[in-house]
Amino acid sequence: MYTRNETCSLCENRKNKTIFVENGIPIVRCLVCNHVYSTYKQEEHFEKYWDVGEIEYDLNW
Repeated sequence: MYTRNETCSLCENRKNKTIFVENGIPIVRCLVCNHVYSTYKQEEHFEKYWDVGEIEYDLNW
């Protein structure tokens, strides 16, 4: 089971309506600002991919 993100990232409101469900994850529309977003809380998995510290790179590539 995943943690649901019920708060709109644009207006921080929790009023939303489910538009459809994709792979068991509700896609909702904020009833205040109409932003459409997934309720899947992605921060848990983000760190596993990108938490590698600082990486050197060439700005002129």
